[in-house]
Amino acid sequence: MAAGSEKSSGLPDRERALSIYRKYRPQYENALQRIHRRVRGLLNRHDLNPTVKFRSKGFDSYFQKLLRLSQSQDISPVVKDFIGLRIICPFLEDLERVENLLAERFTVVEIERKGLQHSFREFGYDSTHLIVQLTGLSSPEGNYGIQAVCEIQLRTILQEAWAEIEHELIYKADFSWPNESIKRKLASLNATLNLSDLIFQEIRDYQEEIRQRREQRNRLLEERIATIDPLVLTHGEDAPAMESADTFPGSLVKPKSPLEKLLIEGLNAHSANRYDAAIRSYSRILALKTDNRVRALVYNHRGMAYFSQEHYKRALHDFNRAIDFDPNNHRLFYHRGLVWRLLKRPEKALDDFDRTIELNPLQAEVFYGRAQIFFDLGNYPKAVEDCDRALEIRTDFVTAAQFRNIVSRKMLR
Repeated sequence: MAAGSEKSSGLPDRERALSIYRKYRPQYENALQRIHRRVRGLLNRHDLNPTVKFRSKGFDSYFQKLLRLSQSQDISPVVKDFIGLRIICPFLEDLERVENLLAERFTVVEIERKGLQHSFREFGYDSTHLIVQLTGLSSPEGNYGIQAVCEIQLRTILQEAWAEIEHELIYKADFSWPNESIKRKLASLNATLNLSDLIFQEIRDYQEEIRQRREQRNRLLEERIATIDPLVLTHGEDAPAMESADTFPGSLVKPKSPLEKLLIEGLNAHSANRYDAAIRSYSRILALKTDNRVRALVYNHRGMAYFSQEHYKRALHDFNRAIDFDPNNHRLFYHRGLVWRLLKRPEKALDDFDRTIELNPLQAEVFYGRAQIFFDLGNYPKAVEDCDRALEIRTDFVTAAQFRNIVSRKMLR
């Protein structure tokens, strides 16, 4: 097509389009690689692992789109999907999560939700298309326009399967549309796939509900088992709570062995404050042949039961034994540190709190507990420092903030 005919017809010239395509394609493909890495990293950081595909338009596809846009628009055509990503997720809710993440991290200039325009008698794939802004790219104008954007398509696995099949059956067909009978069958099939997506999501929602209920039951049981230091410190605040160790796997389901049966009995008695019964169950477990992890767990629980009865030396013995079997469990050192403090052995309490922090430095309660020991020893600057570290981890730690004020006033006297 001659330059004059292009000018008169308003349609792009193929040779000119090919020249422009070759000029601009490298920079857009580089941009596509960058955005793919950025999106992949974003999804990985949020524990999402969908399939991510990417492509740049081939020349024929680019030129055909220019021709279609030129014929259907009064203004100069602009290709918005010269490069694109496709993110394919298992479930509908994943699409929403991914869309929200992309909206937070990218400048979205346009959103198109394909499929919403179809009636229940029509067919067509569902898909969400985001057009996100790219920076640092040049682009041709006029009849060869390429917008500096990337199209990101979001689909479920079933939506992707439908789109691929529809593309082969209809888009590439050598006739306009199938007959009415075929159209009805395609519409029915599309509706079935959409319903399948909804059912899969409903199943997943149910699984999540069950998981949350199980976690809540575990959390409530552990809260009931957890023991509070009964002493009231000189500043009038309660000492930190003694944490609960992890419950035995499967402790909230029907017991499958004598060991599990005894442990469930012990935990139930413990959570009901029937400490003698809990201690009897724990002692029977310790008479069995078990692995080190179980022995550490049971000694820890029995130690907490003794602690609640103010049998501190017995509690100390059990926490020592628990540490022998599980020397890298930070909770065991924390519990033993509480006992040492009540036995008026602050130097040993500090050693255990130091070891707890060494094993897990993100425990606000441990820094707060160590601050109280420093306060008992008259080391007020260290107490303030540990309160500050506790508040860095938990900004809403009201007790630590109040205690810090008490220590600060003590330092001014």
